[in-house]
Amino acid sequence: MKALIIGGTRGRGKATADALTLRGWDVTAYGSAQWDVHDRFDLYIPEQCDALIYCAGNIRAQWQPAFDFPQMFYWLCLEEIVNYGGVIVAVSSVAVDRPAKVNAHYAAAKAALESYARTVADSDMARDRHWRVEVIRFDLVDTDMLLQLPADTLAGRTAISAETAAARILALLGVE
Repeated sequence: MKALIIGGTRGRGKATADALTLRGWDVTAYGSAQWDVHDRFDLYIPEQCDALIYCAGNIRAQWQPAFDFPQMFYWLCLEEIVNYGGVIVAVSSVAVDRPAKVNAHYAAAKAALESYARTVADSDMARDRHWRVEVIRFDLVDTDMLLQLPADTLAGRTAISAETAAARILALLGVE
């Protein structure tokens, strides 16, 4: 089995890449240091993948860079790199519903990501290829990005580990 993970070099994306690798998957993972939406044609994209897990996002991104993340997701779907019957997972955030607690650009970009995912799920392309498209929202995940949030955002709430988030993503893939 093959997976492409964007946002896969830190946090929940890396934990997901590690978990899939331990289960024998061939994983290609990119983080923001390896790609940007304008250089996407230079990426090594596996011929066909069984799963696309899209974890990209950055709270500190400004307007345009924040919207590069959902645009990259949509472009990857249009490239049809996911095998017939494969799974696409768009990792979002509860910030979509609570933008005042984080950078508004991040919240708006995650809302756009969810919209793109629904558009892909409803498309002829997804129906013809029998893709299953999933969107998962996380609240607080104990990653470096959590440290970027204002302290009052935590307000007594507990963060889950990146490994717990990865386990939830794997469950969407049907992987134990």
